[in-house]
Amino acid sequence: MTLAATAATLAVAVLGLGACATSSPAPTVTSATPAPSASSGTSGTPGASGTSASTGTSTPRTPAPAATGPDGQPTPVSSGPSPVDSTRLRSEADLPRAFGCALDRPPITIPAATMVPPAPPPVTGGTVTVPPESTETPTVSPEVVVCSSSFAGGESLYLWYAPTGQTRLVALRAALDLAAHVHAGPNWVAGGMISPTMGEVGGDVYR
Repeated sequence: MTLAATAATLAVAVLGLGACATSSPAPTVTSATPAPSASSGTSGTPGASGTSASTGTSTPRTPAPAATGPDGQPTPVSSGPSPVDSTRLRSEADLPRAFGCALDRPPITIPAATMVPPAPPPVTGGTVTVPPESTETPTVSPEVVVCSSSFAGGESLYLWYAPTGQTRLVALRAALDLAAHVHAGPNWVAGGMISPTMGEVGGDVYR
């Protein structure tokens, strides 16, 4: 399964999970761009007085953190305490309980999928050079559990169980490719699409 197909499957899963809610609907997501936070200010030139260069009609994308170290682990932008008890996490089946997922909305499990690295883009202009095919070994995205977490204010989160450093790295890469906000602990990775703070999930914050 390709990365695009995996992402599409996960998106459908989250929509399906939200449709299951009857008594406590998940937060409504609108197409409007959220207003800049007080800490970020306006998108105009810092220090400029009078008018602003922009009215906040677009949200700047936060680049993924640079990988460091021999294992390629990304560097978190911040870290904090988490209510997730990682000692109780021994398999994917423990994720819903560890994240306080709602009992009236059964979690959705997405099987592991092969993620093939994208081919290099073609060269344009001048002499066209055909780039060599990628020699990277396809990686496997660990099994994903999607459920509504009480730690995230009822938001449905993508959850990965990551018991080893390599599994955690692959799960982090999958989460950074898929989710808008990514947090991780010693043996778990969580991704969300709505709340920048992801409620009280805590842990290492990657974006």
